Amino acid sequence: MKCKNCGNELSSNALFCDNCGYEVNLYDETEEKLFCGNCGAEIENGAEFCGECGAAVNIHKNNDSVYIFCGNCGAKIPEGTICCSNCGNRLDGLDEKSPKSSNRRIPALIITLVLTAAALAAVVGGYIIWSSKEYDAPPEEELIAVNENTEQPAAVQSASAAPTSAAPEAAQTPTANESTAAEKLDTYYVVNCSENISLRAEASVSASVLKEIPLGAPVSYVEAAQNGFAKVVYNGVTGYALQSYLSDDPSDIQKANNAPAVNSGSGKSQNNYNNVISDPDYVTYNDTDYSFTCAYPSHFKVYNDSDKFVRYSLKAPDDTAALKICATSNGSGLSVKKVMDNFKSSYPGTVDYENSGDTWCAVCTIQNGQCHYGYFHVTSSSIRGFELHYSQSCAAIYDQYVNDIYDSLKFN
Repeated sequence: MKCKNCGNELSSNALFCDNCGYEVNLYDETEEKLFCGNCGAEIENGAEFCGECGAAVNIHKNNDSVYIFCGNCGAKIPEGTICCSNCGNRLDGLDEKSPKSSNRRIPALIITLVLTAAALAAVVGGYIIWSSKEYDAPPEEELIAVNENTEQPAAVQSASAAPTSAAPEAAQTPTANESTAAEKLDTYYVVNCSENISLRAEASVSASVLKEIPLGAPVSYVEAAQNGFAKVVYNGVTGYALQSYLSDDPSDIQKANNAPAVNSGSGKSQNNYNNVISDPDYVTYNDTDYSFTCAYPSHFKVYNDSDKFVRYSLKAPDDTAALKICATSNGSGLSVKKVMDNFKSSYPGTVDYENSGDTWCAVCTIQNGQCHYGYFHVTSSSIRGFELHYSQSCAAIYDQYVNDIYDSLKFN
């Protein structure tokens, strides 16, 4: 015979199914009414499965007692029990023919997940909406009000606003002092004086004297001023000088009242060299800034030298010699030996002569037919002296110039 529960082939004297444990000898087909242990539906007599939900009937008799198996957990329980004592499943047909309780938990889990997802979506959506509102640009009129009343960087101004360029500041007319640095001024020379003219603080003969400008010195002409004065710049100082002592023609320097013309019959002899005078007249250069004086041949012509060490520069008419009257502050504390070494470095060649003392040095070098002589007075505060550069072919005359200029030096 076969097991009524699982269909397994059984021996004729079997009490239990060796496949599912079913008690085959207790089955009673005379039972009038049976109910499904899973859904509670009435089961036809002799049916092996519930016609409503398909659950196995599993009804047995044992010692005149009827047992059924719980359709949810499979526990054996007495017939007439309302709820399974093992899992609590209702067996009286009042569970509204729903799936097993284990299956009922699946929709609940799905519903829970759906609700959780919906809540999460609501939170995320709310945050996105809040964020977009937090960083929305304020209305354009608010931005304009902010930009007008506060000093804000250009980057925070509304991008939709049309850019405006600031009105250029009104051009300022440079003063006379500013114009000296902004434009190249004409060069004028001091003429018609015996030694110096005064550079004054104002255009008046009673104004304080800023500097003394020696005869032949170049100045930068700024503009004409009142009272017959002109505004000029001399050695970086701006002041006023009488216009009658200024000329833009350097040849006018030789027309000074105290400057005899070359070869004028004054008894000055001239050798065979062009315009080289063996016994010239001398004019004194007075440097008030560095407190020293130095003579120079009256027939030498002034020229501009860009070297800041040079205070006054002149040349022989035939360019056979150049005289540089020099002065500078000794801010670096140069020694006598260092000054002499610097001169030999600037004018290299054969050293023809050199000598020095505690506060002075003299040196002469010769190179390529040119003689370079320098004499300098050195103190802790200043370096003052002169250089004479001349053609070696004229050395017999210019060596005498060196001695004459040296004798004229006076240091205060």
